[in-house]
Amino acid sequence: MTPDLAGVRVALTGATGFLGGHLAAAFARAGASLAVLARPASDLSRIEGLRPNIVRGSLADEAALAALARGARIFVHNAGVVQAPDFETYLRVNRDGTAAAARAAGAAGVETFIYISSQAATGPVAEGAPARREDDPPDPRSWYGKSKREGELAIIADGGAITRRVFLRPGALYGPADRAFLAYFKLVRLRLKPQLGDGLRRFQILYGPDVADAALCALRAPAGEPRAYYIVPPEPETYRSFGAAIERAMGRRALTVRAPAFLLHPDRLARIPGLAAVADRFHDFHALRWHSDPSRAREELGWTASTPLESGLKLTWDWYRANRWA
Repeated sequence: MTPDLAGVRVALTGATGFLGGHLAAAFARAGASLAVLARPASDLSRIEGLRPNIVRGSLADEAALAALARGARIFVHNAGVVQAPDFETYLRVNRDGTAAAARAAGAAGVETFIYISSQAATGPVAEGAPARREDDPPDPRSWYGKSKREGELAIIADGGAITRRVFLRPGALYGPADRAFLAYFKLVRLRLKPQLGDGLRRFQILYGPDVADAALCALRAPAGEPRAYYIVPPEPETYRSFGAAIERAMGRRALTVRAPAFLLHPDRLARIPGLAAVADRFHDFHALRWHSDPSRAREELGWTASTPLESGLKLTWDWYRANRWA
């Protein structure tokens, strides 16, 4: 059941990106009064119809964060960097920016702080091991994952004044307005289907709007100590099964083009000038098994991944075509 947030001010960072747009729309549908942080050059086209209060600034701007949080009962921190040339840049945004957001929220009397973290913050699991639970020791592999875990720790350290602190850890995402998988769809349209190695690496992927639903459900999380939740479907896909689902969603068969895994090993990529950022993310892409257990989110928040993969892929492809992205 969607909560009634009529008249409730919700502060949101990262609102102009792929997931941020879905978060903004979900909270607006619930009746919230949105305040969003946006850099001066940000494209507001996806959210301007929601009539948010725009606060110009960045995570490095304490005055802007204070203005964003002022009067808010809920603060959703989604802004971050997903690809950067070095670990220091990741930390500056994903750790230090998160700490600044948590301090601003605490000082403003925010009741609930929802951090859009990542499954990468705790890492994959070994073959034969049980699915990762929220309280298992974290083992992030990439700079990105390590910086998102540092963001969680920053909230624990700097957000003590906030009644409810929630970490949502989604897996890989796709959906309308996503650019990460756009090239893959375009290649399948040309009847080419890239695949890393044998295609049997496993990962958990979900439809972006389902994460926005999880953020609304996070308002049911218990108060007190920070609480983490894996926002993933129960079972992983393989690269093979994901490619086949895209073919079915698009109604198009494609030739599998295998990229040898050893050629795209992160250590090899890191030796190529200019590819440090890409190489780091391949620490995550190369993992053999991403498998986290979403049962806590189901039991405590009442959330499950509601959009079947093939249905979500078809909605995404239809959106790309309708908006002339493909």
